[in-house]
Amino acid sequence: MKLHSKQQYNKIDELIEKAEEMERKSPAKILPLAQSAHEMATILHYPKGITDSLLMIGRAYLYLGNLNEANQYLWQAYESNPGLKQLAKILNALGIVHLYLKMYDKAFTYYQKSIELAKIMKDLTLEARVLNNMGEIYRENKDFFTALKYYDSSIEKYDALLDTTSTCVPLANMGAVYLELGQLDNAEFYSDKAITVARKTNDQMIVSVCLGYLGIVANKRGKRETALKYFNESLDIYNNTHENIHAIEILLEFHKLYFEEGNWEMCLNYLNDALNIAEELDSLSKGSIIYSELAKVYEAMGKTKEALHYFNKNIQTLESINIEECKQRLRGIEVQIQAQMSFQEKESFRKLNLELEDRSKQLKDAYNTLNSISKIGKMIIATLSLEKVFKLIDNHISNLMETDLFGIGIYKPETDFIEYKYLVEDGKLYSDVRIPLSNINSLAVWCFNNRKGILINSDQEDVSCYVDTISSSYGEVMQALMFQPLTVEGQTIGIISVQSKKKDVYTNQSLITLEMLASYISIAIYNAQQSEKLRAEILQRRRAQRELNLLNQELENLSNQDSLTKIANRRSFEEFFHQMWNKAMQRQKNLSLLIIDIDYFKQYNDNYGHLAGDQIIKKVASLISQNIKRKEDLVARLGGDEFVVVLFDTNSQCALKVAHEILATISERGIKHGHSSISPNITVSIGVATMIPSSGTNPNHLFENVDLALYQSKQNGRNQIQVFENNSFPHTFSS
Repeated sequence: MKLHSKQQYNKIDELIEKAEEMERKSPAKILPLAQSAHEMATILHYPKGITDSLLMIGRAYLYLGNLNEANQYLWQAYESNPGLKQLAKILNALGIVHLYLKMYDKAFTYYQKSIELAKIMKDLTLEARVLNNMGEIYRENKDFFTALKYYDSSIEKYDALLDTTSTCVPLANMGAVYLELGQLDNAEFYSDKAITVARKTNDQMIVSVCLGYLGIVANKRGKRETALKYFNESLDIYNNTHENIHAIEILLEFHKLYFEEGNWEMCLNYLNDALNIAEELDSLSKGSIIYSELAKVYEAMGKTKEALHYFNKNIQTLESINIEECKQRLRGIEVQIQAQMSFQEKESFRKLNLELEDRSKQLKDAYNTLNSISKIGKMIIATLSLEKVFKLIDNHISNLMETDLFGIGIYKPETDFIEYKYLVEDGKLYSDVRIPLSNINSLAVWCFNNRKGILINSDQEDVSCYVDTISSSYGEVMQALMFQPLTVEGQTIGIISVQSKKKDVYTNQSLITLEMLASYISIAIYNAQQSEKLRAEILQRRRAQRELNLLNQELENLSNQDSLTKIANRRSFEEFFHQMWNKAMQRQKNLSLLIIDIDYFKQYNDNYGHLAGDQIIKKVASLISQNIKRKEDLVARLGGDEFVVVLFDTNSQCALKVAHEILATISERGIKHGHSSISPNITVSIGVATMIPSSGTNPNHLFENVDLALYQSKQNGRNQIQVFENNSFPHTFSS
């Protein structure tokens, strides 16, 4: 029987080893192996197998992007009485989970504990892994110099072990750092180096990550097709390994590439694919990024309703993230309370039954308090109105503790004051109560500056550790006071205070209760401020977009307009001519061109001056334009004294009629030209050509024909019209 159990233990260990081997090659295959190992270990009551399999299940969910499941199984492994080596690995994995959750302080704490154990065991491999992971914290917080130091330390540890293949991870991260620094050559060098090392051990995770980095480098260098190639290769690997978190990141890179091109349809395709994955993973952090990008796309498309929808979705997601972080903080406080109560229960075991009953009541009270705070927290986080937040708290706080005065102050950096946005004493609402941060005798200021709670139960207590003397700028002096800082993401944004006229009404539990409530209030205030800021940004973006659209339209008009005559320029003509050519080919319609040249314009310029010459060009442009009325026709200046007219769906006879009208209009105007060899007034020569475009012709053919017609018009004496037909010039028309 013992032999049989030993064989089964070996089978479990083999499954774990196989899962570890597949970890970086095909993470999707880890989970079933680890689950099988856990099922067998549980049946056999094999402690080491249970811990190892729970750790591998947690790591599998981590790679698959399911952070909630990963955290759950890793904590089960942590609580399964692991050995030192197992504990070090579990702590490292928990650090990675919290790194992905962007809870960097917790991640760093886990890594520190893990590396301390690794040093005790002299496990250089684990030490190298953790050093690399610690570098990731600094990279995400933009301290790139420190991050690179950690990656170098990780590589040194691997080199000491003669384990060059494992260096692919820190090498890849160095590529990421240089990418963020904009040092594209270094980013490409380290990414290529990491891929070379990773392929030796078939480490698909690193290969796919670095292919993504190379795609970003290519895109920044304007090599679009190369970037798409790398992104597609990276995404193909992720689809096989099911590393969904990284797959989302590559989908976002596709979106960025197409966003630069203004291809909104492709942007939406990739963003929706990313959103589907994020929703399957229940990844709030990735969801927030995707909602923000969707809002930008719809805003760029001019779809305000959809943009606002996704802006609001982003706000809601940020609220959920803050709520989750708050819950984790509350869970930490609950653990501390439970540990303290457990100790109290053990001590009270030696005391009278009456004391035991009293402790039991305290536990029940603490539990009820937590439930009450949770309910209040959910209500205040659900609103984005600061006024409603304050009133909700005021309505419920008296159920939790003695309250004669309740106040919430918010710090205003522009004035360096704490301004009480809500301050109620005996039912009276105070307004315009402000405390300068320079007030050294203010408990509120001490609480804000030191980020610590204050508990005072009597005006006889020594407060010298806080202030020299207690001062109050409103109402009567209170006997018992509590203050707690309001903090969000490590920044203090204000304070909350509860005060009573009675002595000795507050306990340490009261201060803890206020601290938990402060967590919810901080989130609610932050959400309300961010919501208001976002609304202001949306309005500002709309105004900026309108101004940009007007400017772009103005620039487009200027780029297509001749600066002297204000009619279309040569560039605009060429674009319009090709459009009309294609349209005429599709519909098998006639397309006619007229080229008009002012006769003896050089002589006019030489004798009257260039300023007078410019005025003649402007007048002739205006006279030509008077005869062109249809939207599908165009008058443009080719350059100098030469003009062109495009006439869509116009046969040769009708084009000739338009040419006659132009010739007549200019002649009738009688603009003096004393140096012309053919007339005392300004005259023009006109070439006319017409074609029905076909597959065997191109726009140049028509342009060459009309140019020949103009040439013939000049050769025949000027001040006339020449029509090109069937490679001959049978028609000459003079004014």
